[in-house]
Amino acid sequence: MKRHLNLMSNRSRVQTCARKRLRQWTVVLTVLGFLFIPTWFAIWLPVHQQGEEVAALEARYEPFRQMNKASKEFKKRIELVQAQEKISLALAKIDTPVVTLLGIVGKTVAESQGQVYLEKLEFQQSASLLSEQESETSRAISVAGRGISKKSVIRLRKNLKTALPFADVKLRTSKPEFINQQQIEKFLLQSSF
Repeated sequence: MKRHLNLMSNRSRVQTCARKRLRQWTVVLTVLGFLFIPTWFAIWLPVHQQGEEVAALEARYEPFRQMNKASKEFKKRIELVQAQEKISLALAKIDTPVVTLLGIVGKTVAESQGQVYLEKLEFQQSASLLSEQESETSRAISVAGRGISKKSVIRLRKNLKTALPFADVKLRTSKPEFINQQQIEKFLLQSSF
């Protein structure tokens, strides 16, 4: 049988219970806090210090990284200049300048009055060593394109032979083609000198 009677309202009972539990857990949380905070600080402090040391070392290394990057860019520029220099030296070794040859071929094509047009123009040079002092260099120009008729291609060959008297101009291929039911002549001329 009950010997006591609780005359407190429900609200007062809940508040009293909440206060009691809060006091109990406050003690537990305070003890855990006093244990956890120093432990966390003991773990965090060395990690933080090492992070600062790494950042300081990276800051000291940054000029070397920038120098390395600049060195790579400078090396690329040197390689580009060397490549251009090789091309210039190769062009300087040619007895008849390439630009002059291109001009002669262009002028010859222009004289055909639109009956012939070029699709491809190649200049080739190869040197074979004969002896220690002298070497023989062979050069060739290949001209590929289309003409209105076989006569216009033959006329172009004759004009090239006249414009380049030192060259042996040969008609390598000449074959008819049809474009929109119009016959045209596809050709390949080679001149070696």
